[in-house]
Amino acid sequence: IRQSKGTLDADAPLALISQQGNIRQLSALNHAARKGGLSLGMPVADAQGVCPGLQLDHHDSDADARLLRRLGLWAIGYSPLVMLCPPHGLALNITGCAHLFGGEQMMMRIIYDALKKHGITATIAIADTRGAARALACFGNKPCNHIPPGDKATCDALYPLPLQALFLDQMVIDKIRSLGLKTIGDLRRATRGGLTRRFGKQVMDAHDQALGYTAEPFD
Repeated sequence: IRQSKGTLDADAPLALISQQGNIRQLSALNHAARKGGLSLGMPVADAQGVCPGLQLDHHDSDADARLLRRLGLWAIGYSPLVMLCPPHGLALNITGCAHLFGGEQMMMRIIYDALKKHGITATIAIADTRGAARALACFGNKPCNHIPPGDKATCDALYPLPLQALFLDQMVIDKIRSLGLKTIGDLRRATRGGLTRRFGKQVMDAHDQALGYTAEPFD
């Protein structure tokens, strides 16, 4: 996260805050704040009780959007097809590009190191589909994640991930979890027709796009 005031100590717990209705809540955290037990969406009053040394600054979403666009333009150096995924993501179609950087895994490491050199800690994933790459980048356990080509490899990587990795509405996720389904793989235990009747097409559309069963637009 951005250090916008010279008086802030980047090594101390630091959070950006935004207003949601009448509640001020945490919208971004640095590593020290996460280690201190804080999480996104936590009310500021609760966060200060958990982490007394917490430093706060206001979240400038417009500045984030400008930075994301700058990063998108920068990423054209690695692929001519770059998609902005607000609020904090980029998608690159690297078909036909990876060999220029020594292969997919080497390309991923080069991009990760370049971002780190600019002070940006990222998580990166390469997969057959944009949905799979996004899911693993956001919910994987490594800074660089690579899913080999093929349906089986994609399923093996995505099935253990939580339903949140499909980026569905949280209310929908909560209702699905009440049925005892907690991971992407658990969706196989429910009938497709039953899920569609209860939640509409969004659940299975997100599932099918992530696994490559249906096409996902790349704008």
